[in-house]
Amino acid sequence: MAKKKNYSGIVAAPNPDGAPPAATASRGGRFWPRSRPVLITAAAVIAVVVILLIVIASCSGSDDGDGVSEPGIGSAHGPTSIEDGIPTGFTQDRSGAATAGVVFTQAVDQASAGRVSGDKLESKMVGPGPSAALTEVLNSASDRAERKNVTNSAPAMVTVPLFTKDKAKVSIWAVTVGQNALGDSGKVGVATLWSTTTVTLSWIDDDWKAIDWEFQSGPTPEEAQFPDAGSSLAEQATAGYYSFFIN
Repeated sequence: MAKKKNYSGIVAAPNPDGAPPAATASRGGRFWPRSRPVLITAAAVIAVVVILLIVIASCSGSDDGDGVSEPGIGSAHGPTSIEDGIPTGFTQDRSGAATAGVVFTQAVDQASAGRVSGDKLESKMVGPGPSAALTEVLNSASDRAERKNVTNSAPAMVTVPLFTKDKAKVSIWAVTVGQNALGDSGKVGVATLWSTTTVTLSWIDDDWKAIDWEFQSGPTPEEAQFPDAGSSLAEQATAGYYSFFIN
């Protein structure tokens, strides 16, 4: 009986024109077709295209035209968007309410300075039937021309004395800083005011909307050092606050 020949180690001879062989035998006897490198190359090209599309999508958040840009916001409790300079979209929890309350007081400052529209602020961040106190604040912040003087409020401590899934009270102890030009002298004056603003919010249309407003001056840092038991500053404060600027 003739001995069977072993062909497992045979490698195909090169083509006459120097091109690689059509197939190569492996140790296991399997032959890899010449089209495998083509498939690998095609897969690499597809991967590069997908990566480029992802990069382009991640860089396309700005609007270079005359339209209003809406940068993507990714904070834990909102806002999720800023339209016409007014942030909206907050989470239905205590921290989301605290964030909405702080943003609303700062948006009122921006409207009072003519940087955002008071009417748009009311339509986006105020619920139906606002209290008389809140209505007065909104009226005073409407139809303002933009001014060079700057007023900004920075919260020093935020508490949430009342919270349910549908309603919240947010108390903001803040310092408001104003920078005012002194005539034509080229100098500026800076004034500070400590105050406490309490905003009542309702959960309406999947967002927190302001429905009431309370304001009082103080306390100063010295007066707030040992707050009374009934003071909002005696409540557990909310931590983890970040702030940002809008154009």
